[in-house]
Amino acid sequence: MILLAVVLSAAYSAALISFLTSGTTVLPFRSLKGFVEDGTYQLSVFRGSADYDMFAYSQHPFEKKLMKLMIEKKKLTSNIVDGFKKVCDNRKLAIYTSEEVQKITNLKITCNLVAIDTGRVDNLAMILSKNNPFTDVINFHLQKFIDNGMINRLKDTTFKKKLNDVMKHKPVRINNVMSLIFFIQTGIILKLQESLYYVRQTRPHYIAVLSSYKAINEFSLATNNFDMSFATWLVIFAYKGHGSDYCYNPPGNIFHLKFNTNMLVRCGRENILREWYSIDSNRTEINDFATWSSEKGIIKMVPDSLYDRRYNLQGLTMKAVIVQDSPFININKEGEIDGVFGRILRELCVTLNFTFNIVSEVEEYGSWNPKEKTWSGAVGELYAGRADISISDFSITSARFNAVDFTFPLLISRNCLYIQEPHIFAIQWSSYFLAFSHSVWIAMFGISIFVMISLIFFKIKNRTDRNIGYLLSDNILEIWGILCQQGLPDFPERLSLRIPYISIFFMASVLLAAYSAAFISFLTTGIHTLPFRSLETFVEDGTYQLAVFRGTADYEVFTNSKNPLAKEMIKMMIKEEELPLTLLEGFQKICENRKLASYTYCRMKKSLSPEIPCKVIAINAGPADSLSMILSKHNPFTGVINFHLQKFVNNGVMQRLKDRDFQKKFNDITNYHGPVPITSVISLIFFIQIGITLSIFILIIEKCIFARKNKKRLIIDRIPSIESLEFDMKRKKNVKNIVNYHATPKCQHLKY
Repeated sequence: MILLAVVLSAAYSAALISFLTSGTTVLPFRSLKGFVEDGTYQLSVFRGSADYDMFAYSQHPFEKKLMKLMIEKKKLTSNIVDGFKKVCDNRKLAIYTSEEVQKITNLKITCNLVAIDTGRVDNLAMILSKNNPFTDVINFHLQKFIDNGMINRLKDTTFKKKLNDVMKHKPVRINNVMSLIFFIQTGIILKLQESLYYVRQTRPHYIAVLSSYKAINEFSLATNNFDMSFATWLVIFAYKGHGSDYCYNPPGNIFHLKFNTNMLVRCGRENILREWYSIDSNRTEINDFATWSSEKGIIKMVPDSLYDRRYNLQGLTMKAVIVQDSPFININKEGEIDGVFGRILRELCVTLNFTFNIVSEVEEYGSWNPKEKTWSGAVGELYAGRADISISDFSITSARFNAVDFTFPLLISRNCLYIQEPHIFAIQWSSYFLAFSHSVWIAMFGISIFVMISLIFFKIKNRTDRNIGYLLSDNILEIWGILCQQGLPDFPERLSLRIPYISIFFMASVLLAAYSAAFISFLTTGIHTLPFRSLETFVEDGTYQLAVFRGTADYEVFTNSKNPLAKEMIKMMIKEEELPLTLLEGFQKICENRKLASYTYCRMKKSLSPEIPCKVIAINAGPADSLSMILSKHNPFTGVINFHLQKFVNNGVMQRLKDRDFQKKFNDITNYHGPVPITSVISLIFFIQIGITLSIFILIIEKCIFARKNKKRLIIDRIPSIESLEFDMKRKKNVKNIVNYHATPKCQHLKY
C-alpha cells in the first residue's frame, strides 16, 4: 500500500506539472466564425481605420453579421490605449486589430489580454501622396534595409523586450528612445538627400551607332576607363566591312563588359536583339534577347529578370580568403569546406556553376588602421585585390561598406556579454517558499489553525480527560505529521473527529503534489543571479573588464563611437595586444579571469560549447547584428549571388543548411548528465541540519527536565524511608528500654 501511494503521488505530481506548464487557455471562441456563433460578445475596432471600412461597407454576409455585433460608431475610439482599456472595463467586448499594435502598447494595458488568431494577414505600411515622385526611391531603400538586416534591427529594438524590462514592467519614456528617433530621422533625411541625387542622376541610356572600323576602335578605347555596368546600352553595328565579324564573334572583350552589364546589340538590319556581357574579362558572352520589328515592337525571348537569364558562370574560379577559427566555417575530414557559410557557398557553386580557390587564411576579420590608412585581415585582402570573396561571418558596418561589398545577410544574431557563471547559489534560500504565493501559505496555515481549534473543541465536547494545553500540543504534532505525509497513532472512532482528519489528509495530499509541481517548475526555469543584465548595468557595476575579438567590427564600434556609453566601455577594455584572436582563446580568457566579460554574437558559444573549459553564461546586452560574406568592392557577381541567396531563403534551402548546425540532436542533449554541485543543495542541507540541531537541542532539554523530575521524585521517595527508619530505631530503643526495665528488678531480687 505504501508503494502504491508513492507511485500515485509521483504520477499525480507529474500530471499536475504537465497541466500547470502547458498553459492551456480555455477560450469562448477561436475564430471569427466562433465569435459570431457565440453571440455574447460585442465587437470594437478603431475609428477611422481600414478595419471599420471592411466591416461597414462589405457586401459579404458573414461580415454583415459581424457588423451587427459592433458597438455604436460614436463609442469607437481612435486612441489605441483607450481601445484596450475599454476591453479591460468590459469583459464582453472584443477588439479587432493587428497583433503588432498590441505588442507596442503592451505595457500600458491595465489587464491581461488574450489574442485569438482570426487567420487574416494584414500588411502595414506608410503612405505618401498619390503619384508622389519619391515613392519609388523610398521603396527602393526600404528594400535595401530589408536586404542588409537594418529593418530587423529596428524592429528588434521595439518588439523584443529585454529581460529586465519584462521583470520590472517599467514604461519606456520618450528620452529612452530619443537617440533611436534621432538616428531614424537622420537616416531619413540622408536618404531623401540621396534620393534627390538619384532623381537628378537617373541611370543613363546610351545608343551607340558603329558605322566604321574606326568607330569600333574609338568606342573600345572610350569604354576602357568607363564602368560599363553603370548605364544601359543599345549598340547598332552599321558597318558592312568586318562589322559582321565584330558583331557575331567579337575578339575577346573589346567593349570591356562585365557580368552585370546591360547591353543590347543589333547587327546590321537583323530584327534580332542580342545581349552582350562578360564572365571572363577575355571573352564576350552573346545570347538572343528579343525580336524587333516595326509592326510588333520588341518581343522578348528570355525571362525578364537579369539573373534568371544569367545563372551560369561557366566554371569561373574565384580567389577566396577565410578567417582562421571562424565559428561558422571549417574544413571537414574530406578536405571540403564545411560549416554554415561553407555549405551555403558550396550550394551557390552548384547553382551558379563556379568554383573557388582558397588563396590565404588570415587571423583577423579586418579593421581600419587610421595611422597607416590600411585595412587588416580578410577585408584588407579584398581591398588590395588579392582575393575576390571571403567566406566568413562579417558584421555589416558603414566603414566596411566603403571597402567591400556584402552579400545578403546569412545570419542575424544578437550581441551578448559572456561571463563565467558566478559563484552564487543557483537556488536561493527563499526558493523553497517561492513555489507558493503569500496568500496560499497564509490560507494553508489558516486552515491548519482552524482544524486544530475544531479538533480541540470536538475533543472537549467528547469529555476527554486531557487539559487544553496537552490537546493543543497533540493536535499541532498530529496536523504537522499529516502535512508531512505521516499517519496517526490512533484514528478516532467518532465521526465528528474523523471528518477534520480526513479533510486535512486530502488537503495535505493535494498541497504536496502542487508544491512538488510548482517547486520543480520554479527550479527548472533556470534563473541565474547575474551581476548585470545590460550594457548600462555592466558599466554601473564597474568590477568587470571588457574584451572583444581583435580585428572585428565590435572593436571598431567601441573605439570609433561618439556614444558616451561606448566611451565608458572602452575605458573598461583590456589592452589591444591582449585581445583574443580566436573564439576558443576568448572563452579561455573568461575561464581564467572571473572578472572578464567578452562581447560578441550570441550564436558564437553554440559552435564551440563542448570545448569551453568552464561554464559561461550569455547576457543579452546588444542590438541585433547581420552577418554576411564579403566580396571585393564593385564585384560584378555580387548581384547574382545575392539574387540566388534570396531564392535560397524563399524556397527553404537556407533554413535547411542552418538547421544542420544550430538544431542539436536529441541524443546529444540526453547523453550529457552533468553532476549536481554541492552549492545547488547547500540550502536544503542547511535546513536539514537546522532540523537535526533543533531536534538534538529539544532532546537535551527533555532529558534535563526528565532528570530533574526523577531527582525530585527520588528525594520525595527518600523522605518516608528516613522517617520510617527513625521510627524503627526509636521503637527498638523503646523495646530495649522496656526489656531493661523489667530485667533490673528481677536481678535485684536475686541479688538480695
